[in-house]
Amino acid sequence: MVLSIDTSDSMGWGVAGDTGLDRARTLCTGLVGQLEAGDQFALVTWGPDVQVPIEVSMTAADDGKLAAVCAGLKAGGVSPFSDGLAKAYEVAKKHANPNRINRVVLVSDGGANVGAGDLD
Repeated sequence: MVLSIDTSDSMGWGVAGDTGLDRARTLCTGLVGQLEAGDQFALVTWGPDVQVPIEVSMTAADDGKLAAVCAGLKAGGVSPFSDGLAKAYEVAKKHANPNRINRVVLVSDGGANVGAGDLD
């Protein structure tokens, strides 16, 4: 699984403790807490730049480190939505396993404001 999280400014808007980024952090830490040995997990963030803070983790033993990365996500910058999604698919393709379920999960408020406007 590749989790692609929008970390732009708008994800930090709202009531403290209930912003889009707060919800994304909760989702991320919950997902890594469910990992089992051999599961593949990667994290892509975008806003203002596309980053891959977790390329791939394959064991549940990494849960503490992974959860710390999830908990440390901060909002800032613009929303390069298309670039973030493209990077998530790139990471997923690189680590795809034909014997496993491969997924990209996108978490965003949908407010893209920079990047490609047309995916055709």
